[in-house]
Amino acid sequence: MLFLSFQSSVLMAGTSDFSYSDTCYASATSFNITSPAPDSVRWDFGDINSGIANFGSGPFSTHIFSNATSYTVTMIAYTGGIGDTCRKTIQILDSPQPNLGSDFNICEGTTQLLNPGSFTGPVNYLWSDGSSGVNYVIDSTEQVIVTITDAQGCVGIDTVNATWIQIPDVNLGANASYCQGQTITLNAFWPNATYLWQDGSTNSSLVATTTGSYIAEVSVAGCTGTDQVDLIFDPVPFINFGNDTTLCKGIPLFLDATTPNANYTWQDGSTNAYYFITDPGTYSVNVQVGNCVGRDTIVIDQQEQPIVELGEDTILCYGQPYLLDAYNYGATYQWSNGANTSTIQPNQPAQYYVLAQNQCGSDADSVNVILEVCNCFVYIPTAFSPNRDNKNETFNYAYNCTDFTANFTIYNRLGQVVFTSENPDIAWDGTFNGKEAPEGVYYYVLKYNGYDSGSFIDIKKKGHVSLVR
Repeated sequence: MLFLSFQSSVLMAGTSDFSYSDTCYASATSFNITSPAPDSVRWDFGDINSGIANFGSGPFSTHIFSNATSYTVTMIAYTGGIGDTCRKTIQILDSPQPNLGSDFNICEGTTQLLNPGSFTGPVNYLWSDGSSGVNYVIDSTEQVIVTITDAQGCVGIDTVNATWIQIPDVNLGANASYCQGQTITLNAFWPNATYLWQDGSTNSSLVATTTGSYIAEVSVAGCTGTDQVDLIFDPVPFINFGNDTTLCKGIPLFLDATTPNANYTWQDGSTNAYYFITDPGTYSVNVQVGNCVGRDTIVIDQQEQPIVELGEDTILCYGQPYLLDAYNYGATYQWSNGANTSTIQPNQPAQYYVLAQNQCGSDADSVNVILEVCNCFVYIPTAFSPNRDNKNETFNYAYNCTDFTANFTIYNRLGQVVFTSENPDIAWDGTFNGKEAPEGVYYYVLKYNGYDSGSFIDIKKKGHVSLVR
């Protein structure tokens, strides 16, 4: 549309003339020579604030004026080297200046009201969707263009871009109860988001360890989603039966696990808050309050009052082993010879005394031990006559040794074993395989041991015996 302004004055030095159109501010005003075509044309738009753009050339030129005010435009047309000047004063009209603001984000579920501003005089509105209202409501990603036309036909245009942003769907989970000592990780992650928790932390996750309300604000481009979860951290029941211990037989132990609002499960399935112990064993309880379980276990041993019996007074050979035993479970010992073990071996003639004691009591006993020098003699005959005359009917050995043990084996001349025994009281009766053995010479081997002059000896004797019938 072409708009011409009224001339406030015209100064002409010759016949040259020009016309102009579109005198709205911020639009390009067109200038066109209307006189016969000269050789060249120079323009001075009278807009010194526009700098070098204030000048133009050619029969047709345009200029965007820097302000809405009046300007004196000078045109000089040159023909044959002679300039012809034409000046006109024009009025640049104020154009509407709509302002939709900067590009913005619009959050899911919200709308944005666009208003291009207020204008002097009546104006017409034209939005990019074809509507002509004063305002424009936007609720999605969109480029919005508004065109404002005033009564003089001056037009102003502005554009803004709106981007629809999904509000982060924050879900910290349901309210819940936990036990002290547990750590719960709350996760509020959302792509390209920033985070703010109730404690001021800004990570995408938060570790919860104490009772309280946990709130996460998750923002993407100014659109914020929020969630809150309430967590309770209940104390874990504390049960302490103390160290493992030992009971005296007949004395019970009382275990008490009483805890407010608790349920109890003992090792045998019983559900009381307490337990009476009369026997040794391992005892344990689970104490549950809500979802939290406390546990403790104790091992119970049992002792009786010691009973010591060292036996009768005794006579021993020097070097003969003999054990005095005062053992009682869980006891300590004090012997008259200074020993503190449960057993000793006497090596001197004396009265031996011991005191055994444990937490359940004590007992003592004593015994006299006499030591003698002992000799060990073994006699083996050289012949016997099993002829049923009741004289020398069997073949055996005699001995006077202490702690005597022996193995007696007899062979015939073919190397066959005709008799063997580890019992000194059993003799050979002259038979072999249930029949009378023939007369002749038989060989024997006697292995024996016993005490001899205070020492323990181990001897092997070989020889022969004649069987005579």
